[in-house]
Parts: sequence; structure tokens; C-alpha cells
Amino acid sequence: MPRYKPVEGTLTVDGYTFSFIWERKAVKNYNLRVRRDGSVHLSSPTRVTQEMAERFLAEKVDFVRGAQEKMAHHHPQKKLTFAEGEQLPIFGVSHTVRLLNAKRSAAYTENGVLYLALSHPSDAAARLRLFRRFAKEECEKVMRQLTAQYAPYFLEAGAPVPQIAMQWMKSRWGACFYTQNRIKYSTNLIFVPQGCAHYVACHELAHFKYHDHSAAFHAYVARVMPQHKAWRKLLHEFPIPLPELSDKGDPDF
Repeated sequence: MPRYKPVEGTLTVDGYTFSFIWERKAVKNYNLRVRRDGSVHLSSPTRVTQEMAERFLAEKVDFVRGAQEKMAHHHPQKKLTFAEGEQLPIFGVSHTVRLLNAKRSAAYTENGVLYLALSHPSDAAARLRLFRRFAKEECEKVMRQLTAQYAPYFLEAGAPVPQIAMQWMKSRWGACFYTQNRIKYSTNLIFVPQGCAHYVACHELAHFKYHDHSAAFHAYVARVMPQHKAWRKLLHEFPIPLPELSDKGDPDF
């Protein structure tokens, strides 16, 4: 079966303009999603033409508008610049950015302060690169430890702990590749309280047994983490301040 490239477009209906990404797949029905960042994604059967896809989107304009307004309200996204004195959460705890002039780049936290040491502190792009490296390293350490901690509760006895990888994702917290014994986590977990990170680790590990989000899946998570609903709710409501990101992904939960 041929693979179809995603199509990007813009549609104006009744004075409301929105951009969308449309992709043809081996599916039976239309699937319309508005992600956490407000982006509109439509998948459809391969027989559908772009004209048909846009007609479907036009019919759903009220849904799109309402979902985008809801996302903007519940998930405000502050663009990070990592300037001196800027406030941002590190694992849910507010930290103040302090810039240091140093020959060797380094980033670390201490007593509620995020120190960014670099040769040109005024270089916004350099600050962003330094923070991204810091976030990936710190988040990977935490998620590796949590994956190993919870793996015995979800995997068969003697099964190897899944390998993990980190990736910046706008609208996804994790992805389970159970056939490869691998989990990919969003580096955005650097911002949320660690209880949320515990929940994400349990959620992805549970997918090794249940590959959907059925009632049995959630009961399986609850067996290990009885308070999972509270952490899941907080995960969805926590305001994530995003650097400029380009990675894409579907909402997982």
C-alpha cells in the first residue's frame, strides 16, 4: 500500500481561520483531533480527496473552534526565553533563572535557582540549547529510575527493563513500543511535578500488557498507583511553558 505524505493547509469558515494537517491512512473513518497546542490533525481513509477532507473540516468548524479555545484556556503556553530572573517550574517547583558568564557551559539547580553558565549569556539561542540539554539529561535520569522502579509491577518476572529515550513533544507525554521493549518519554516532563512523572511511567509500562486505554488498562494502572486519577488530572491541567519546539506527536492520554 502506498504511503501518503501529510498535507498542510488553511481553511476559513464563517470568518474563522485555522490551519490543519491532513493525512490519509488505512482507516475506515475520519479521525479529527485538536492537540494540546491547538493544532488540528485529521486522518481519513485513503480514498478521501483533499476537497472531501476540507468539506468535512468545514462541517466541524464549531468543534475545532471550541476545542482550540478550550486548549488555549486550560493549557496556556508561555514562551521561554531563559532571561535573567525568569520563572519556570523544574519538576513542578518554581525556579528563578540566573545567568553566569563562564568559559565552559553548564546548567544546574540549587535552592530554587536554575543557573545557566555560558560564554555569551546574552545569546538567547545559546541559552535555549543549554536548557534543552540540561532538561533532557535531568529528565532522562528521573525517568530511567522510575521505569526501573515500576517495571517489576507491570512486566513478567525476569523480563528486562525497557530501554528509554527522551524527545521534546508538544502534545504527548510518552509512547510505548512494546514489540521493541522501548519507551519514549517527553522531555516536557522536566516541568511537571514528579508525581505526574510517576504516573506517566506507570501508564507506559501498563501498555506492555494492554495496548489500548480500556477499563482493564486503567484498572491495571490503579492496582499499582491508586491515586493515578489525581496525577493524571494534574498532568492535563499543569501549565507547560514551552521553548520553541518542532517535534510532533499524537496525544497519548
